[in-house]
Amino acid sequence: MSQVADRRTAFKNAGKTTDEMRRKRCEVNVELRKAHKDDQLFKRRNIDNVEDSEEDLDTSAEASARGSCMSPIKMSVPEMIEGMKSDNPQIRMIATRSARKMLSKERHPPIDELIQAGVVPICVALLDDEANPNTQFEAAWALTNIASGTSDQTLTVIRADAIPKFMQLLKSPHLNLAEQATWALGTSLRAGNMDTRYVT
Repeated sequence: MSQVADRRTAFKNAGKTTDEMRRKRCEVNVELRKAHKDDQLFKRRNIDNVEDSEEDLDTSAEASARGSCMSPIKMSVPEMIEGMKSDNPQIRMIATRSARKMLSKERHPPIDELIQAGVVPICVALLDDEANPNTQFEAAWALTNIASGTSDQTLTVIRADAIPKFMQLLKSPHLNLAEQATWALGTSLRAGNMDTRYVT
């Protein structure tokens, strides 16, 4: 028996009891699950293709104004709301993009803060802005990010009647806009645990 004890002390887990080793394995597993969950959440929020998808929707007229749109503009939430309600289409797009970036890039996005500020109904209304497909795209993306949160946050998007508008965007001639609408529908319906018969 002493040979077994001597041999056990020669290895890396020397001096550790089975309970300690089991507890450590459980902690490592929990950390791995949390990291995997975060990775999945970031994938649902489309964080990887931010720059690629923004470029594909540009028309020649919008491309000339793009320089000012792409410059990093740090807006407060009230400034975003005001900008999203603006009559100027360029200001609307910049403010909507700022809201989307806030929801996309931060590790713990302020989804509840933006919901309380009234972003959801504004974004849903912007989905009808057919003259400005970039604004539609940014609004759809922002709503996708909100819908990828908790079930209550998802229901906020669904109750704002975003689903029929996402379905309408599936017919858009702009491929990235139709693709974003698909993401938004999938995220909303999956996270909202809705019966897919709702989508008709």
